[in-house]
Amino acid sequence: MKHLHSARHRRLVDVIVQARETAGLSQRALALKLKRSGSFVWKLESQEHRVDVLEFIDIARAVGVDPLELMRRVVEGK
Repeated sequence: MKHLHSARHRRLVDVIVQARETAGLSQRALALKLKRSGSFVWKLESQEHRVDVLEFIDIARAVGVDPLELMRRVVEGK
């Protein structure tokens, strides 16, 4: 899928990774909080999985960030 390697998707993934790291969570710890497999987070962060909006909300909450604030970071490039 072409959109998985777009600059916008890379920005989305970068914001998620940054939020996870700021929260002090490993990929495995985030996966446990999400009740997902470790490969889910790995695939997401390596751009092999496209994040849907509901997953995005769950991820934001799991790392302790308001989903709207996290999306703002994606949109504004911060």
